[in-house]
Amino acid sequence: MGPYKILNDFMVTELIKSAAHSDVRRARINFHPSANSTVQEMLICAFPDTTIDIHGHYQKSESFCVLSGLLDIFLFEESGPILLERVTLGSDLGSCYYRLDGPNPHLVVPRSKPTIFLEVTSGPFVKGENSYRPSWGLSFNVENFLREFYNDGRT
Repeated sequence: MGPYKILNDFMVTELIKSAAHSDVRRARINFHPSANSTVQEMLICAFPDTTIDIHGHYQKSESFCVLSGLLDIFLFEESGPILLERVTLGSDLGSCYYRLDGPNPHLVVPRSKPTIFLEVTSGPFVKGENSYRPSWGLSFNVENFLREFYNDGRT
């Protein structure tokens, strides 16, 4: 194969199977050649029962493009768990792309079984240096927040 990658139905099917059988209920395909790449492109499959920690990024942007399913992104104040915005993306909604600039902590919540989305961010990826968890995020109960926000109806 040349210096490009092609996404096909077989890869998507295998990605869904991998996420469904994963303990964390998500999986990804990296389209970037290495952790040192300056652009990190990841196709992610996630189920609603996955947990993605609240996190933020200093000096980098992050974009999400939903290919299949429904995804919520909750954006919070840096200083505390004050909700600034909820962005809902969906392959059938007419709003499937979101770019996040700035260090605000955010929570990514897949809402369909499964949700498939492309995430693009700047690299290189250095574990522990590319993102941060806000101090309030350690005691923030994501499950309770989502239960209250969606009123148990996930709408």
